[in-house]
Amino acid sequence: MNIKIFKSLLEGMGIGIEDIQLGQTLGEELEMDSQEIVELTCEIEEQHNVYLKDGEITRDSTVQEVLSLIEQKKSPFNYRRTDTVVLPTSASDFLDALWKLEHWEELLPHIKKIEVLYDDGANQEFYMTVDTDGNPVKVRSIRRLRENVIEFFQPVPPKYLKHHGGCWVLKQLENGMTEGTLVHNWNISEEGAKEFFPNITLENLPRAIEDKLFEHAQASLRLWKNIFSKEVVSS
Repeated sequence: MNIKIFKSLLEGMGIGIEDIQLGQTLGEELEMDSQEIVELTCEIEEQHNVYLKDGEITRDSTVQEVLSLIEQKKSPFNYRRTDTVVLPTSASDFLDALWKLEHWEELLPHIKKIEVLYDDGANQEFYMTVDTDGNPVKVRSIRRLRENVIEFFQPVPPKYLKHHGGCWVLKQLENGMTEGTLVHNWNISEEGAKEFFPNITLENLPRAIEDKLFEHAQASLRLWKNIFSKEVVSS
């Protein structure tokens, strides 16, 4: 395992340690405090395009364990964007609203129909018919629930994407609010993208696609924020 990877993480944090051994612990031996562990986690996410849960890296973790975790978490996707919203509700209530499909047609006006193919409480597969610029589009989604995270992917993504997946990550805040982070990961279908964006050069396609996904992400975040804001007003 390349120790240079770990040194690059420390350099990104402004820490310079030359003599690093794979078996060293972050806390006792490298003398990293709790705040630096948080900063290390953020640096790993930034440099390696992965998402880490709270507590996956601790002061007791070794350099070897950190590098192994990075290798394990490496994403098959070339592109990623993250959007965040803070809602006036608990993480458990927001998780229920995101996971329980039976209320989506009522809550989300752009969703016209939900057809559940499979749901065991931890895994779901369903079709949803979405109103896109006045046209009904049928989308198949597969999701997995684990703790405060809902992972998803589309077996058949939009034509400009080769692969598309992501997750919702919920974090309970001390003031009773919840931070919801929506992550999109994708690979571009060059042929489909050129057809979908005929006036965009190959060089500018990644930006055009990210802008498109940004629109969808922001629309989703606004919808959920409006839903829970209305509940607060009416309660």
